[in-house]
Amino acid sequence: PPIEPKIKKNFEEIMKIKRVRRKESKILKIIMAARFDPVKNHKLALKLFDYFNGEFILDFYGNGMNYENLELKTLIKKTLVNSNDSNLGLKGEVDDLLSKFLDYDYILLTSTQEGLPITIIEASQNALIPIASNVGDTINAASGYGFFFESNIFPDLVEKFKKARLILDQDCY
Repeated sequence: PPIEPKIKKNFEEIMKIKRVRRKESKILKIIMAARFDPVKNHKLALKLFDYFNGEFILDFYGNGMNYENLELKTLIKKTLVNSNDSNLGLKGEVDDLLSKFLDYDYILLTSTQEGLPITIIEASQNALIPIASNVGDTINAASGYGFFFESNIFPDLVEKFKKARLILDQDCY
């Protein structure tokens, strides 16, 4: 069954909220909430960030997503070729993750496999639209709303990201 949103707004109302936030901030904000693990495919997220020269904010939340993680720091250093990490945030674990969702335009999920996509369910309940790999039951967890790409297919992720950005930027400038 569809996920019951905690924020009682339809898709267009949510997009209006996001467009107002975007108009005020002038920079796209993406959150990725996933523990540091190869299956979560942070490398693909970093590759997207680098492909767009770090022109959007990408904040990583979750276990191991902090500056003390040497493996993550090495991955960042190896992946970022065209950009620096000035718009990349390593936020780590936080107690109030759901309260952060309205501060972001989209949630990014680049997993290569997914059991129960809890983060996508929580995002859907809190007016945060996903740009997500089509793995597990991601599309159903998002009640069909979002931008879904084939897992680990970078050109497909870039295409969906461009569509998401274009839709959000309508009437912003």
